[in-house]
Amino acid sequence: MSDDVDVVIVGSGAGGGTCAAALTAAGLSVCMLEKGPHYTERDFIHDEVAMCRRWFFTPSPFEEPNVVSIDGKPAARSANGWISCCVGGGTVHMGGYFFRMRPEDLQLRTLHGAPAGSSLADWPITHGELAPYYDEIEKMIGVAGDASKLPWDQPAFPLGPLAQHPVSSVIDAACTKAGLRAFQTPRAILTGAYQGRAACHYCGFCASYGCEVGAKSSTLASLVPIAQKTGKLTLIAGAMVLRVVAEGGRAREVIYTDGKTERRVRARAVIVAAGAVQTARLLLASELANQSGLVGKNLMFSGQTRSSGKFAMPHASFAATGKDFPFLDRTLADFYSTKDKRFAHPKAGIIMLLLPHINPIFQAEQAADRGIDAVPLWGAALTKKLRETFLDTRRVELETFAEFFPHAGSRVELDGSVKDRFGQPVAKVTTALHPATRRAAELLRDEGERVLTAAGATIERPPRDPEVYWFLQAGTARMAAKASDGVIGPDGQTFDVKNLYVADGGALPSAGGAPFTLTIMANALRIARGIAARASRGEL
Repeated sequence: MSDDVDVVIVGSGAGGGTCAAALTAAGLSVCMLEKGPHYTERDFIHDEVAMCRRWFFTPSPFEEPNVVSIDGKPAARSANGWISCCVGGGTVHMGGYFFRMRPEDLQLRTLHGAPAGSSLADWPITHGELAPYYDEIEKMIGVAGDASKLPWDQPAFPLGPLAQHPVSSVIDAACTKAGLRAFQTPRAILTGAYQGRAACHYCGFCASYGCEVGAKSSTLASLVPIAQKTGKLTLIAGAMVLRVVAEGGRAREVIYTDGKTERRVRARAVIVAAGAVQTARLLLASELANQSGLVGKNLMFSGQTRSSGKFAMPHASFAATGKDFPFLDRTLADFYSTKDKRFAHPKAGIIMLLLPHINPIFQAEQAADRGIDAVPLWGAALTKKLRETFLDTRRVELETFAEFFPHAGSRVELDGSVKDRFGQPVAKVTTALHPATRRAAELLRDEGERVLTAAGATIERPPRDPEVYWFLQAGTARMAAKASDGVIGPDGQTFDVKNLYVADGGALPSAGGAPFTLTIMANALRIARGIAARASRGEL
């Protein structure tokens, strides 16, 4: 039986969309299978209920749950662990905070050792090998920022930085007062017309929403159209992949369903890029690439704490001047790598200062929340709190992103007792913070609050921290130099099946102390280029 295409890609997000653009540009025929729908810009509206509360981007946990256990609590059906199911994946509803990993991130174990109880590993490639792909992917999709203000050397961004809210100057001054250095957060958002796409119009509906003008540099807006223009891409949306089938030690076909009929696509190579949780689920269900026993192990997210600073109104920086912008993008990396002995490990993470999420229902829920075991505010007390939240004060929020040290207590398995609407075993996600991650996240929050206090704000912590940032997933098919230490080699190819690749966050041996979507894309571009070179030599 002949092959249908050169390469099948499972998933269309940061990893899959990047691979599709690179492989089709090299002249390979590609079939990309996406579980969710193919939205267009007119599908994205400023409606919190429709976009954020009715399973627009992720499956309903009633039909397609993950089974999740956090910090040893009983496992329960949950939507946690899903990123996004649509063409473009999680890049469609991301906030677009785009950071490069630093050279030390790829050698943490060698440089600083692994914390006790952690399975931290070095990368099998160097930062120098990855760096050119950072340069290229930023240009391919469009990233905005001011590289001259970063605390490390980096080439200029393709686009200048986003306009900032007036309170940014207050935060900058407070950082200086606190002895810390703030810089403007790089964003995957266009600040000018770029490659046929429109510039941001500063509506503020970024995180949790799709961009209705295509200014956010999702793979939906940038890389998928590039692949489609080659005529080499077959994009099939609504395709739930059930398993990858191998013959004679090689991946030969991918079986998927449209919800009614099972279909098959045969190819010379298969790339799995469904997100770290769902990639592990698919490999486990397919019984492939797991001779090391590490598929699903070393699951990483990003350790997170939150807080906020309240500024009493009236306040000059929050005046209704018509010059306010929805972005306050300030990052502090003073503790990214640190010699501060308060931390349990020299690698900690970043502090981000930003304006509150634009969703009013979410803000009201946060105002009413008094903790998991307490009755929410109600009646007159709630009315008073809402007035304070929406009228009497303005807030600057802080989020920390701490290095998530992998360990045995964070993993993905198959749950044979729970099936999804397709009759498939769902992913069982077990996770907890390593003590070094928890310590870093808490101390980073303390330092961020010190800045907000210096700015004249009153600190208000939420009654509970999210602890895990679910939309950043990594590690379940880690890269390694040897088959005993990982699932894939430095080229992204699984050790067990020579034409089966992983090109999403699951490939990353460490998560870094900042959002790592850009690293997923750069590494996927590197892997795809290797596949294209192999094909050109007749070795695919």
